[in-house]
Amino acid sequence: ADIEHSNDWRANAKAEYSFVAGPGQWSAEDVQALKDQQRPPITFNKTLKFVRAVCGIEVNNRQQTSYIASDPTEPGEVKANEMASQGAEWMDAQCQALRKKSRAFRDMIICGMGWGESTIDFDEDPKGKYLLDRRSPLEMGWDRNALEQNLTDAKRLWHARKMLLSEARALIP
Repeated sequence: ADIEHSNDWRANAKAEYSFVAGPGQWSAEDVQALKDQQRPPITFNKTLKFVRAVCGIEVNNRQQTSYIASDPTEPGEVKANEMASQGAEWMDAQCQALRKKSRAFRDMIICGMGWGESTIDFDEDPKGKYLLDRRSPLEMGWDRNALEQNLTDAKRLWHARKMLLSEARALIP
C-alpha cells in the first residue's frame, strides 16, 4: 500500500529529473510536430542553472554541527562539547558526508525529497566505521499515512533497489 501511494510521486520525480537534465523538456508530441515541420527541437535549459545556483548557495553556507554546553559554568562541560563538535566534524570528513549531504540537497531541490542514511559498519572496521550514504529518492518509500513535513510522523521508511539476483545473493552469505 505504501508503494502504491508513492507511485505517482515517483513518476513525477523521474519527469522532474529528466526536465532538469534537458531532454525531458519536450513532450513526444511536440518533438514529432517539430520534426514534421523540419524544425529541430532546440532546448535552452534555464532550469539547470537555477538548480546549480541554489546548490552552490547550500555549499557556500553549510552549517556545522556544534554541541553547546547546557550549563557552561559546569567544569569540563564546555571542553566535552568542543570535543564532541570536533568528533562530529572528523566523522563527516571520514565518509565525505558533506558531499553526500549536498547531493541529497540537490535531489530535494529537483524532486522534493532528499535522503541520506547514517549507519555504523562493523564489516570494514571491527570497532565500527561511521557511514553516511545518499539514497536515491526513486528508491525510497514511506508510510502512506504520513502527513507532516519531512515525514516526521511516518511509522515506516524503506529503501528498495532493483538488482540482479546474483548481486542480492552476494549480500547475504
